Amino acid sequence: MAAYQIPTEVNTMSVFTTEDLGYSCDPLQSRENLREHLDGACLAVDDHKHFLKDELAELLNTPRYKRVASFYDRDPSIFDWYYSVYACESCDGPTNTVAAIVCGQATPKGQVVIVKDCPAHKWDCLKTGVDADEVAKTLWYYHKSGVSAEAEFAERTLLRILSS
Repeated sequence: MAAYQIPTEVNTMSVFTTEDLGYSCDPLQSRENLREHLDGACLAVDDHKHFLKDELAELLNTPRYKRVASFYDRDPSIFDWYYSVYACESCDGPTNTVAAIVCGQATPKGQVVIVKDCPAHKWDCLKTGVDADEVAKTLWYYHKSGVSAEAEFAERTLLRILSS
């Protein structure tokens, strides 16, 4: 059995719906409101910094989840890592307005999870810590700028591949 550890830094960001918060807070009204919908967690990882098998399933409260989007940080110089968004495969909950900012056609419902990700060959160098304020700034950037997270992801990924 592989060893596991609970990191000391937040490595996962839960994104809640307004209904999950239990009070009225429009996440698209201000960056501060958007930030209120984010909450960090420290999930157990193995020796290679991969989440243990059931960690995301427990956080999302379902064994059936999938990656629904990937998006780069708002800093245009970042090419070597990105964020990935995971959501339940089927959920009857309300649309996750915050996650929908970067999910394009995939409109996740209920709680979603954002983690740092990268190409497999760069995994050993990835700093997996996730900062809620930085995630909020990036989500707010995509919301206010009108930049398509999908198009930006495709462009930066192509640039990364061409430059390697």
